[in-house]
Amino acid sequence: MTSPSCNKNKQSQNEWRLFPRELAPQIAIYSIARLRLTRDVLAMNYFESFKLDEIYPLKDYKVSEAEILEFANKYDPQSYHTDPIAAAESPFGSLIASGWHTAAIFMRMQCDSFLNQSHCLGSPGIDRLRWIAPVRPGDSLHGENKIIQLRQSKSKPDRGIVQSGVSIYNQSNELVMTLETTAFFLRRPQ
Repeated sequence: MTSPSCNKNKQSQNEWRLFPRELAPQIAIYSIARLRLTRDVLAMNYFESFKLDEIYPLKDYKVSEAEILEFANKYDPQSYHTDPIAAAESPFGSLIASGWHTAAIFMRMQCDSFLNQSHCLGSPGIDRLRWIAPVRPGDSLHGENKIIQLRQSKSKPDRGIVQSGVSIYNQSNELVMTLETTAFFLRRPQ
């Protein structure tokens, strides 16, 4: 026979349990996922991860006629971007992507290649943007991002400034766009 004080002790242990026992497997899975996320975040690129003259290849991107038309109709409605028939009569001879669309595609390529795996804090802008050759429907773009300058921020010691020279090519390795970017990255915690 159990004494009343023993039953009271068991009840008190149950009251102090942080979660119902049946939730233990879900909580364990959640805890493991949080640990993996923490590990992945720690592995992301900080300012110190970049080296001068290092080249980051950019993931390929296939450009479709539908997206050229959609972007141009919304943001750059010039006939050689929006009307295949009128574009055929233009100096370009066929439909071409807006240069701004090409710049937006570059941003997607850069995010997919390394920015989304880094502690990037944004950018104050780009310099020396040049559209060298037109981008056409069906083109497969690839490129590289070369680190051309690294410096620590004087006003914000928790971050560094990374400048890159970018070259974008089509499937024939014809240069279609160049630009220079500047971006802020967190410094590695001490």
